[in-house]
Amino acid sequence: MKIRESQFELLRIIAMAMIVMVHFNGIAVEKFLPLTNCNFSDVWGAELLESFAIVGVNLFVLISGYFGIRLTAKGVAKYVGWVLWYSVLLYLAVCCIYPELFQPKYTEYAVNGITHSSQWFVTSYFILMALSPAINAVLARTSFRQHLAIAAVLTAVNCVGGWWFEMVFNETGYTVHHMVFIYWLGHVLRECMQRRQQLPWRTIAIVVYAASLLGVMAMMQSMRYFKVIAYNNPVIVLESLALFTVFATLHFQNRAVNWIASSAFAVYLIHMHFSVYPHLLRPLLSDIYDTCGGTHYALISTALGLAIYAACILVDKPRAWLFVRLLNIGKKPAIDKKELLK
Repeated sequence: MKIRESQFELLRIIAMAMIVMVHFNGIAVEKFLPLTNCNFSDVWGAELLESFAIVGVNLFVLISGYFGIRLTAKGVAKYVGWVLWYSVLLYLAVCCIYPELFQPKYTEYAVNGITHSSQWFVTSYFILMALSPAINAVLARTSFRQHLAIAAVLTAVNCVGGWWFEMVFNETGYTVHHMVFIYWLGHVLRECMQRRQQLPWRTIAIVVYAASLLGVMAMMQSMRYFKVIAYNNPVIVLESLALFTVFATLHFQNRAVNWIASSAFAVYLIHMHFSVYPHLLRPLLSDIYDTCGGTHYALISTALGLAIYAACILVDKPRAWLFVRLLNIGKKPAIDKKELLK
């Protein structure tokens, strides 16, 4: 049985929490854009939170690149089934509250959960999975120096061409191009750490992380806000690599951490569902901000986010139990309960 390294599973949990933070913080940011039209305390808090949490998506893909995706029929079935499970069931549940959503257009969204644009990560990661055999083949047939050279080219293409010059193929990092780029960096980072084990990786990473975090905040003072928080902003890419490296230097095993992390993706699928976020969460969060203001909104939305996170993990466990059994039908010996930790 594959044993999960809990330091990376903890990072997966934190990365998903960051993604939730970004979505909740976005409600507050929209209320006071442009930033010059609001109190300094509100701006500072929003900027700090966004600078810290914006690396969540990059961290998820770095984990995949560090270990490599091994494309299998079972893996594809699990991913597609996981997405469609929530895409369809949540749609039907929300339709009970808002019957007007029961329309052919939304029904099509539900059954096409892999390709629906409101969950760009789902579609892009699925394509990354499909491309992973080709990417892995290139990695296997090229040298470390060539890996570094290709990483430099990908950085120039995605960070300079895509981000700085705002070329349409990858202007913000919400693309497959960006995922391939980060996946590649994850693999190269692992090679670097294995080849230069004598370096104080954790110390270096902590210093770089602190500097890049402050760098992102500094950029927000003089650049367009949504350009700064693009996933392919080179400073954000550097911040992502630094934080990932800190966790890569840790080593521990914890069953509770692995248990929670195994359902972290469900948090994204549930809270960003096309019928949940725009029709339930977004109006609720907007009302909270309008009623309570920036400071109290931060506290209330944090508590709400933690509650939603915990609820999603618990809700996902019956699905995980069912999927393990469905995906192992006909196999012997009987399924080990530890399989649920995967």
